[in-house]
Amino acid sequence: MTTYQYHADELVVSLPAGFVDKTTTILEWPEAQGGTAMMLRRAPLEPGTLPDVAKRYSAQLAATLSGYREEPAITVECPLPHEIICLRFREQGRVHYQVHVLLDLGSRMLFMVWGADAQRRDRLDEMVKVAVPTVLLREVT
Repeated sequence: MTTYQYHADELVVSLPAGFVDKTTTILEWPEAQGGTAMMLRRAPLEPGTLPDVAKRYSAQLAATLSGYREEPAITVECPLPHEIICLRFREQGRVHYQVHVLLDLGSRMLFMVWGADAQRRDRLDEMVKVAVPTVLLREVT
């Protein structure tokens, strides 16, 4: 049986080949006035160019988020092909701000979604500008 060595933080396990990785990881930075969070979600590679994928993804977000409003995208250097979508939406009477970084990993997609209350936009943008340029793909052997 063919196996794949799967890495998840401190865990390494050999799994039978053929699975689809749909892992979701959420990291939070709690603060007294409302924190920030970052979600990583792996997904199969979608058909079309990366800008086409981003356009479809943005349309899906607009259809599901109340009060959706796209904001001007921030400029971030990244060593991988990427698209950035910045947006606001309303939930439970509060306005939220998110930065969605769509990364093309070649064989799959990685969605890096950063979020906070809208008044924390500057802090969130700065966190994205610090983290995204450091994205590296681990070499698989």
